[in-house]
Amino acid sequence: MTQKTPQFFHHPATAWVILVLSLIVTALAWFISDQAVEAKAQERFGFQTTDLVSAINKRLLEYETVLRGGVGFFKASSEVSRDEWQQYVEDLRIQQSFPGIQGMGFSLMMPAAEVERHIARIRAEGFPDYTVRPPGVRDPTSAIIYLEPFDWRNQRAFGYDMFSEPVRRTAMTLAMDTGKPALSGKIILVQETDEDVQQGFLMYVPLYRKDLPVTTPEERRVAIQGFVYAPFRTRDLMQGILGTGQAGIEFEIYDGSAPSRETLLFASKPLTPTRALRANRPVAVELQALSPLLASQRFATTIPLTISQRIWSLVVHAPDSYLSPQEELLPLLVASAGVMIDLALFLIIASIARQRQQAEISAHQLSEKLKESMERYQTLFTSARAPMLLIDPNGGWIVEANPAALRFYGYDQTAITRLRISDINTLLPSAADTAMASAKTTRQDPLFFSHRLANGEIRQVEVHTGLFRHQNKTLLYSIIHDITDRKRQETELRLNRLRLQNILEGTNVGTWEWNIQTGEVIFNERWAEIVGYRLDELQPITIETWLKFAHPNDLKISAEQLEAHFTGKSPYYACEARMQHKEGHWVWVLDRGKVASWTPDGQPLWMYGTHQEVTEKRHQEEQLQAAKQAAEAASYAKGAFLANMSHEIRTPMNTVIGLTQLLLETDLTTRQHDHLGKIYSAATHLLDILNDILDYSKIEAGSLRVESIPLRISDVLGTIQALFLYRIEEKQLNLQFCIAPNMPLILYGDPLRLRQVISNLVSNAVKFTERGSIQVAVECTLPIDQSVVLKVTVRDTGIGLTSAQRESLFTPFQQADASTTRQYGGTGLGLSICKRLVELMGGDIGVESEVGAGCRFWFTARLGYSPDAPSISAMEIPVRHPPEISQRLLEAPISQRLLEAPVMAADRVIDAAELLPRLQTLVEMLEAGQSKARQFSAGIETLLDGSVLQPVYAPIARSIARLDFEMALTQLQAFAEQQNWNWP
Repeated sequence: MTQKTPQFFHHPATAWVILVLSLIVTALAWFISDQAVEAKAQERFGFQTTDLVSAINKRLLEYETVLRGGVGFFKASSEVSRDEWQQYVEDLRIQQSFPGIQGMGFSLMMPAAEVERHIARIRAEGFPDYTVRPPGVRDPTSAIIYLEPFDWRNQRAFGYDMFSEPVRRTAMTLAMDTGKPALSGKIILVQETDEDVQQGFLMYVPLYRKDLPVTTPEERRVAIQGFVYAPFRTRDLMQGILGTGQAGIEFEIYDGSAPSRETLLFASKPLTPTRALRANRPVAVELQALSPLLASQRFATTIPLTISQRIWSLVVHAPDSYLSPQEELLPLLVASAGVMIDLALFLIIASIARQRQQAEISAHQLSEKLKESMERYQTLFTSARAPMLLIDPNGGWIVEANPAALRFYGYDQTAITRLRISDINTLLPSAADTAMASAKTTRQDPLFFSHRLANGEIRQVEVHTGLFRHQNKTLLYSIIHDITDRKRQETELRLNRLRLQNILEGTNVGTWEWNIQTGEVIFNERWAEIVGYRLDELQPITIETWLKFAHPNDLKISAEQLEAHFTGKSPYYACEARMQHKEGHWVWVLDRGKVASWTPDGQPLWMYGTHQEVTEKRHQEEQLQAAKQAAEAASYAKGAFLANMSHEIRTPMNTVIGLTQLLLETDLTTRQHDHLGKIYSAATHLLDILNDILDYSKIEAGSLRVESIPLRISDVLGTIQALFLYRIEEKQLNLQFCIAPNMPLILYGDPLRLRQVISNLVSNAVKFTERGSIQVAVECTLPIDQSVVLKVTVRDTGIGLTSAQRESLFTPFQQADASTTRQYGGTGLGLSICKRLVELMGGDIGVESEVGAGCRFWFTARLGYSPDAPSISAMEIPVRHPPEISQRLLEAPISQRLLEAPVMAADRVIDAAELLPRLQTLVEMLEAGQSKARQFSAGIETLLDGSVLQPVYAPIARSIARLDFEMALTQLQAFAEQQNWNWP
């Protein structure tokens, strides 16, 4: 029996119901598949957007790290030269490792007053056309001095004042005030040409002076030294930012939080209205003003980015082609095969599987990029010159150290990773843990610690630290700079400044600095106080300020002293000049200075010096000068008086001596002869005193001069021998003269003064020696500069001296003690005169003695020397005994003639019988070298006083007074020939 289909299947309504149900199921399947495709696309779009944001942040963070390394390079060195900066940038290989960066440079900040000196310094480095651009006076002023690579494009920015342009100035000011890196707004770089012009921006990292505090914005502005910066061309920077896993999306970057066409920095593709639109998915309202295209795209979003204190707006979107054809057709296939639910599910699952595979591919690509980034980081980590450590913040263990850190601390990699940071930090463990905890939560300014090296040495370090993600772990990176030398230099500089400040305050002097080429000067407050002003009252200050206050009559002297210093004739500039005080009177200042720097062509550039008020000192000097002139006048008057009085007294004294000698030769009683002998002895002693006083007065008056004429030492000693022969024989002493070998035969000096010193020393030796010997030794040094130093030593075996007596021996009017004067006589002037004469001859005098062991007097004198003069062998001059008197000057025929024809005097007749015996006795004394010849000659002068023979005999008497007996004999011969006497 055949089973029949139920009838309700053939009901038309059933068909419609089935149709409706089919359509509902198909519509539901289509809706579900369409929503699944949309959700997966949005998920992929979101993932790619997040990856793009991460890539942009990471790339700019890498560049920020590079610039921070440049700042660390400057801080690690006292001064970074151009070559060092070039080598540093070349080692970074920024063109290969950091695409998009235009270069890496340093911009110097300076006051406007320093611009000209700065230009001169850069030109001196070999850039003759260098200048600061744009022209004009700006305070402060910046200048790009280092920019590597220094190619044709970057050379366009050399010397550019970025602080003069508002956009750049805003970023530089932000970085300077905060101490953190700052990005500039949208700009066109100076390096751009007419071809391929791109939008650009700059990143600045501030560099402060090491010796100034930087805790507040005001302190940072004072301490700013410059900026390490990098220029970026945006399109070059963003090249390659989209990896293979980010295909299909497009993005634009806008400067600021409000995107607009004017703030567009970069667009991955130009916005064109011809591209397909889908208006059913409107995006954020802020995109409506940019482009109708962006306002109608299904996949679009705006993300604010904060990069180095600058806000960017990142607009990411995808065209309709972002969905693959399979994704577009999937809902249609589901709708057309609504009854094939399994197939639809299969397609959905397959589609999901394909999306998951694409996600895995994207993840793999991201992993490769991360690996490349890590390799780049590892290269930077290992090549950095500054020591760097990676530290686990949880336990403080050192995870890794770069080669620079291994060299600095003295450990190998294995040893250092076994240490905690507290093992090398001298802080207490609790303090080290506190610092570690603080570093984990906040990014701090540089920290300062004392670190212990492997060899036990303690070094002062500056540490820059921050959190760092490495191998799925959060670590602390620490950049260490050794500042031990800097700290020591800072301490020394602080002490030097304090010392200089104390010196300036203690000496109460003003200071000045002068740019000789520009006329710029800098005074301190004390400089202005000297002329009665405050420093602000003298503004503006130039070299004209000095010229305004200086006395016109002193400017010429100042100019001459400056010229002498500039030309090298004088090592310093020093000038006393008058300056007009605010109250109208003149003050004296001592102006001192020295050139500290010179221009490349040898001209003086900067000069530094002091101003010291010397008005009171000047008045005192004037008073002293007046007193000195008065004293000199009084001394000259005293000397003239003593000289005149000595001459006036000596003339009658010679008369007394002569008449006394005449009376002694007459018939007298014993008592009369004794009285006259005492008168004669006292008169001759008084004459010696007068001669000493005359010599001393000449020395005191400065009128005594030494001659430089040829002399023979043997002749001088021969005269001394003759002079003391009588006294030596009378006391039965042994007198020897010894001349050293190779003594020049002829020297140049003053024989009279030389003989006077030797005779005085020999006279004292004879006076104080009762028995024994006296030795006179003469030696000289090797010739130097056509002169020799003659040394004469006089030894005796006399009574000797005590130490107290030796100290006052050469003082005028001083003798060993009062008993010496009473027992031996003398004025105490002899050795004082000897000392002054020796000093006039360029030498010195001294004595060595002990009581009872005699004395050793010595003196030196510098005498002229001729290399052609012969030398004499060592010789010893013995004591000469009285020679046999040979033929006398006045023989019988002459005497007879004088007796027969008396000489007529002016007032009286000279008795020849009285004159001739005296002349005969005088000749004998001169031939024997007896010192009594001086006194005997005085008697002859008295006899001839007032006669026509007095002026003829006067030169003979003067030669005898100087003990120049040979000259006196010659003059006596001339005297005899003048009187028509026959000389034998």
